[in-house]
Amino acid sequence: MKGDPVAGKAKLEAERCLECHDQQGSELSQGAINKFATLSGQQADYIIKQVHDFREGKRRYDFMAMMAKSLTEQDLVDIATYFGSQPKMQNDKGGENSRASLLYDAGDATRNIAACTSCHGKNGEGQKIGNIIYPAIAGQQWNYLDQQLRNWRSGERNNSVGNVMNNAAKLLTDEEIDLLSHYISGL
Repeated sequence: MKGDPVAGKAKLEAERCLECHDQQGSELSQGAINKFATLSGQQADYIIKQVHDFREGKRRYDFMAMMAKSLTEQDLVDIATYFGSQPKMQNDKGGENSRASLLYDAGDATRNIAACTSCHGKNGEGQKIGNIIYPAIAGQQWNYLDQQLRNWRSGERNNSVGNVMNNAAKLLTDEEIDLLSHYISGL
């Protein structure tokens, strides 16, 4: 199914998507801390997968599950295509941290933690390897990243292929999650 970003913009406004998933640079996002994912520049296929996971109960958040079920497949493809066509998310908060940088770039072989770059790319731009879509994470809000890593670690979220994120996150300390969240947000 081919998406239409122009139709997607109209549909996301009608469906009220921007109330939670504000666009990069919008008045809402200026200096605001949002607990929801910023979707600007995210891969359309990844957004579609996540909405399907909400529909099917693989991801749990009642409001999002309700919103996901209210969309036709064409609406979803159009909205995802619109978000994917927007400039990549950017967040000027965060910052360099040698420990977080090393963990992101190289992982920790002594604890069997894979490098974040192996899936999400050197600059957190996301990538598709075979049929698996790894999301763009660079510039995502630190608090969203922090919460998702904690959800992966606890098992509250478990919709990654082969539970790769659960396996990686369960080995991270609270301090490492905090450092990585801020580091990735600043990429």
